[in-house]
Amino acid sequence: MKSCTKCHRELSSEAFYPDKAHKDGLQSQCKDCIKANVMAYRHTEAGLVVARAARKKYSLSEKGKASSLRYRKTKKCRAKSNKALKKWKGSEKGRLWRERYEANGSMRISRKRYDQTTKGKAAVARKGSKRRAQKKILATLTAKEWADIKKQYKYKCAYCGEKKPLTMDHIIPINKGGHHVKENIIPACLRCNAKKGDRPVLLQLLALTEVKCQ
Repeated sequence: MKSCTKCHRELSSEAFYPDKAHKDGLQSQCKDCIKANVMAYRHTEAGLVVARAARKKYSLSEKGKASSLRYRKTKKCRAKSNKALKKWKGSEKGRLWRERYEANGSMRISRKRYDQTTKGKAAVARKGSKRRAQKKILATLTAKEWADIKKQYKYKCAYCGEKKPLTMDHIIPINKGGHHVKENIIPACLRCNAKKGDRPVLLQLLALTEVKCQ
């Protein structure tokens, strides 16, 4: 028998967790009191922060991802999702969304498909260049011209010379007065393009030459 230091009850040794730090090999508080302390801490602000961080860490781990995938395949998860979806469809927000989708759904789907094509990507790039510019610029680069530029450089990055997925890099940056035209475009891999930033190409080439000389 042992007395709990919190609730002061006389309990058997089975009601205490083992602890080698104590002489009798048992913790000073009983299991019920320890569980009550843990539950009280979890409802505090600090406890909620710790619990969220632990859940996030677990969900990003391989074990957490596998557990989440298994749960999504269960009947309980599907039933819960269907219930939430049914509730949302019956709400005012869901009704308005359904009306807008029925009116513009087909147009939105066709636009999304077009944006995935080569011509669509070129059109998106032209629109982006116009939005970024604070003044009027020329944006006439077409998908065929971009394909010709990549072919001219043998599908290699203009800076590192490696064959990688290429992005459009402006010789004179848009925010420095450059235009989105074929004469102002060279192919660059994502890494070199990010390193260059908004510097003119000449400065970037000089920086690369200094690095090679060293």
